[in-house]
Amino acid sequence: MRARFLYAALVALALVPFLPALIRGEVFTLRDHSDYFIPLHQYTTDQILAGELPLWNPLNGNGEQWLANPQTAVFYPPALVFLLLPFATAYVLFLALHVAVLAAGSFLLFRRWVDRGPAFFGAVCLSLSGPTLSLLDVSNNLRTFAWIPLVLWAALERTGTESRLPVTVPSTLLALLFLGGEPFLALVGALLFSIIAVSRKRSGALREIGQAGILAALLSMVQIIPFLGMLAGSDRASGFERELAFRESLHPADWSLLTLSPALSGGEGLIESSQSYIPILYAGTAVVFLALLGVAGALRRDAAHRSVVFAFTGLFAGVAVVAAGSHLGSAAEVLVALKVTVNRYPARLIPFGALAVCALAAIGAHSLRMSGRGTRAAALAALVALVAYSVSNHDPVDPAAVPLAAGLLALQGLLLLLMILKPDRLRLIVPLGLLVAADLLVAARPLLMTGPHPAELPAFVGGIEPSMKIARLPDLDRRSDSSRLDSLPGYTNLAAEVHNISTAAPVSDRRAMQLHDQALFTPDAALLRFMSVGYLITNRPLSAPGIAPVATSGAVRLHTLAGAWPMATLWKDSRPLEAVLNSFESPGAAIHLKPDGEAHIQRMGSSEAVVRISTDAPAMLVLNQLDAAGWTVSVDGEPAEGLRVGGLFRAVRVPEGDHLVHWRYAPPFFTIGLMISLLTALFLVMMTIHLSRSARGVVGWRNRRARR
Repeated sequence: MRARFLYAALVALALVPFLPALIRGEVFTLRDHSDYFIPLHQYTTDQILAGELPLWNPLNGNGEQWLANPQTAVFYPPALVFLLLPFATAYVLFLALHVAVLAAGSFLLFRRWVDRGPAFFGAVCLSLSGPTLSLLDVSNNLRTFAWIPLVLWAALERTGTESRLPVTVPSTLLALLFLGGEPFLALVGALLFSIIAVSRKRSGALREIGQAGILAALLSMVQIIPFLGMLAGSDRASGFERELAFRESLHPADWSLLTLSPALSGGEGLIESSQSYIPILYAGTAVVFLALLGVAGALRRDAAHRSVVFAFTGLFAGVAVVAAGSHLGSAAEVLVALKVTVNRYPARLIPFGALAVCALAAIGAHSLRMSGRGTRAAALAALVALVAYSVSNHDPVDPAAVPLAAGLLALQGLLLLLMILKPDRLRLIVPLGLLVAADLLVAARPLLMTGPHPAELPAFVGGIEPSMKIARLPDLDRRSDSSRLDSLPGYTNLAAEVHNISTAAPVSDRRAMQLHDQALFTPDAALLRFMSVGYLITNRPLSAPGIAPVATSGAVRLHTLAGAWPMATLWKDSRPLEAVLNSFESPGAAIHLKPDGEAHIQRMGSSEAVVRISTDAPAMLVLNQLDAAGWTVSVDGEPAEGLRVGGLFRAVRVPEGDHLVHWRYAPPFFTIGLMISLLTALFLVMMTIHLSRSARGVVGWRNRRARR
């Protein structure tokens, strides 16, 4: 009953950060919430509710594979909440669910080594820590990270000497890691699972890894196949260039911010660090103190517990090294040169460091009962020093928050003092956990800003012609958050239903990105016209022939670009166009051609594009949407040969007269991947039922034998 009460308390505490948004019917607005993940999930939900599988998104870039992107969470089971509830409520509950999963999974994991109270303390601190709540606006990272403690627990249980955990559990959890939407963190989780299985030194460890890994891969095949297809030929296929490699790296010295509350120290409610991917690193002074106590007490413990302390210490050290990224010096340069910099944001590993710290804190709290007098004196001195350091950087920007934050810190210090002086008062660890939770929530206020949904977009989007695209000039990336929606950043063009070639998609076609950069960084007006860019968004004056400002929103100006080609055009003689674009050396300087006619786009959706044309001579129809494996075309219902203009855009030859051209999209092997995933899911369900019945049969036989 006590364990169930603590589980319920963990879930209740996990909901606390989300209650204001749920009560007001609002959504979070910080950073990627408003301009990336909210429109991403809204668009995906709208497509599914309209009865369409969102295979393709024609509005982003020059068209992009949508279902193939794991961030869309099309096949992620918890994402069903978007289909069942109003969007604003579903979005907030979707995030709350993963914080609750993280809390419950951490409690289950920590209970393997410590009592319920210390495990509760560690789970609360991890689920509400700054590194965890900083993932709210990059929810694909949160979705994957939330399952990590359960994956570690399953690895330990499955490889135990008397394991009763069926292989279906770890395989399902590993599949959820990938379906959660962050492949890099999923690989880290799979690596940790494998390390645990091997380190247990049980015969058949490799078989355990293989079984779970294969079943997880088969279960995820519906997402893996499209994802691998999207990576081929993308900007991720050959690593990152020097200027993109190791963005948002964390300097090792910045780990000291784990003890510095943003409520007491500088910044605009935040403390600046060497990276901005994780805005708040604060995990609590009490947590760091107990973690240090856990490490210091490792030598006094038995070999089994000592190995656990060393394992989490090693995890923290490994995270610190990898998260350092560009701060690795010559080692970083070598990785860049070898094009193996797949980890563009090393700071995303910081939550794994927080996991290690909170696990060590739970162990440290548990070890207080075994402390001798000398150890307690040393711990008391360390506590005083750590608290003094935590308040030494006192430069508040919100004086109203100082009394509350200082009071919470003082109460934590008092409880820790009592626990040090009287180790038998370990029951105080639960109240200490509640105080740390309150402290963390006060510090996390900048992460929990809310606003109405849908967000108000610039008024000028209503005047943008559907047959034209918009582009954002690069200087807009340096603007402040206060007016970031004015420039339609990220996926906000989805809400406005306009085509934006400058959408920062997680994976983009490499050649299309080259064309985009060549057109915008100059900028090259001729090349932009070819790409059907009829509008430019910028916050600086533009003076060039054919470019004129037409509207403003805040500091942002919308300009028209005269002479831009419509997205669907007819060419009676396509040879000059092909000759220019296929060379691909300086297409912008040479494109002075004009199409012979415009076609009428009847529909451009998630799996098809329909264009009606009328021509008095044989011609080539060009649709300025990216081509990809899986696109087929027909003219008046008859299959036709699909062509590519410049190796990028879709085209087809048509005879004279009136015709209906229909492009359809069916990703190769998608159906096969779907069938594999469905059959694997059915197999796992049947295996679970069989194992459950077998277990009940064994228990019943043992009971009958005992009665005899």
